[in-house]
Amino acid sequence: MGGSEAYSVFHGRDIFAYTAARLASGIISFEGVGPEYPAADIVQIKDALKTAEIQAGSASGIVTSVSDPFGSIVFNITLAQVEEAGFQHGDVLRVLLAHQGTPVFQENVLYHKSFGFVQPGQPILFNSSSDYLSLGLNQGSFVQAYGCGRGGDWTIHVSRSSAAEGAGRT
Repeated sequence: MGGSEAYSVFHGRDIFAYTAARLASGIISFEGVGPEYPAADIVQIKDALKTAEIQAGSASGIVTSVSDPFGSIVFNITLAQVEEAGFQHGDVLRVLLAHQGTPVFQENVLYHKSFGFVQPGQPILFNSSSDYLSLGLNQGSFVQAYGCGRGGDWTIHVSRSSAAEGAGRT
């Protein structure tokens, strides 16, 4: 197996995919995969089951990850859901980021293609490389500036607001 037995980080690649290929090719039978794992012992991560809430003009979700070392935060709001909410690059949107219900960041923020559309130190909503909505600071760390973490305790609400409407597209 290539000596990966001591590491669990890449089990999907090193053990599960290898075993699945052997099973699919007929080298082993289903019984040869190993003992059945008790379903009662399977642990589900509750935050992984949370889905974003999308309406026309608004999107709500949670912080799923932080982008180290850059300091941006990534939400469980897909880019398809961003479009479903009706947001387009150039829109200025109202962002409310909260930790356990307490607002941590509440500002109008430009949603655009790259950090170059805002001044250094300014926040921006952008498309992450993983196909999710992200929030960052141009030439800075949003995580450090606002003490952000990840998980279901960290929520985001993005919406159109009357204050943001006048800012328009660029």
